[in-house]
Amino acid sequence: MLRKDGSSKISKMHFFMPLPGLYGSQRFFTRKFCEALKRQGVEGKIFDVEEDDSNDIIREIIGDSPDCTCMFGVLDPDNRDADKFLCDYLHIPHLSLVVDMSAQYAFLSRSPYTLIASSDMQGVEYLKQHGIDRSMFIPMAVDSASSGDVYGDRQYDVAFFGSCFDYDAIQKSWELRYPENISGIIEGLTDTVLGDQGVSFIESIDAAWENSGLVGDERYSFEQFCVDAEWYLRGKARVEMIRSIRDAHVHVFGYTKNFWEKFFSDVKNVTIHDPVDHEGVIDIMRRSKVVLSSSPSFNTGGHVNMFYGLAAGSLVIADDNAFVRENFVDGEDLVMYSHGRREELNGIVCEYLADDEKRRSVAERGQKKVFKDHTWDVRAKALLNMLPDMLAVIKAPG
Repeated sequence: MLRKDGSSKISKMHFFMPLPGLYGSQRFFTRKFCEALKRQGVEGKIFDVEEDDSNDIIREIIGDSPDCTCMFGVLDPDNRDADKFLCDYLHIPHLSLVVDMSAQYAFLSRSPYTLIASSDMQGVEYLKQHGIDRSMFIPMAVDSASSGDVYGDRQYDVAFFGSCFDYDAIQKSWELRYPENISGIIEGLTDTVLGDQGVSFIESIDAAWENSGLVGDERYSFEQFCVDAEWYLRGKARVEMIRSIRDAHVHVFGYTKNFWEKFFSDVKNVTIHDPVDHEGVIDIMRRSKVVLSSSPSFNTGGHVNMFYGLAAGSLVIADDNAFVRENFVDGEDLVMYSHGRREELNGIVCEYLADDEKRRSVAERGQKKVFKDHTWDVRAKALLNMLPDMLAVIKAPG
């Protein structure tokens, strides 16, 4: 949407602060991205619906008339079957920055004022194939304050940060909620995706839904089907990745602690810690020699822990996918991991732990790369290049 003076330059963007969540990570990203946009000359405010009166927020946004509003995550309507979102009432475009699988957000297509930025390129392609042309690729990023000393003292050999998805319990819940064929369908697509990093999870889940027999049955939704499949995939991938490391001490930080303990009660080299918030994660990464990153549902994107692990000066072991290969060099900037060859991971980890010079050399190159090409300032510039054309085509409904 062009400004009243006819200019297409973005000058003002306001953010809605997401709810705290488990780790406060999206609130952290909100502050960093807003700061980066301000360094590009974009005026912006952050509104916190937990602290500020919602009516006052709406009045101020209307009075300010920003080019658009933004939020990490989704600013839902009263319910997901509603026809209108807040931006549709305000007639002000809204950008949803989504950091998980984009397929579950196809319902946003009902809003003519909504734009979507996905941290996975295939997610963008999926959205466009389903009629959401107002979508763009904005990967995760880091801020300069997250830097760590590559040569500093590092007390943790291997660290993993993230929630435990109890995939056994998730699978059992399907028996109560779905026809009996669904368990086999989701298990099959999970094994296929984990066995071949080149197989697209988002395309696989779309095909699985079409073949499930659930389409058109009002008792089931595609969005929930996506969540069920992704949580199962992520849970299984994380547990099997960590269990494949047998001869190094692995420290796990994340919710829910008793879930993690369930899967590792018989493993002596894994210590389960209480979860920490995102700033705590960065602090521990600075004290970790190796950081594990697992995001099997992304074929063309990277998990935030990959980026921040690199910034912290750790040796990062991350999923091998098209985005990672395009932006980093295996064995030079980080180490790429394939779930289908996880039996090799133990040897790789032990090799780098035994050779500090080699580990620090890779970590140092990875840190330089991430601060050159993957900061919030870089993402802000990319967004400001793409956004004017997208705003220009947004029309009022009717």
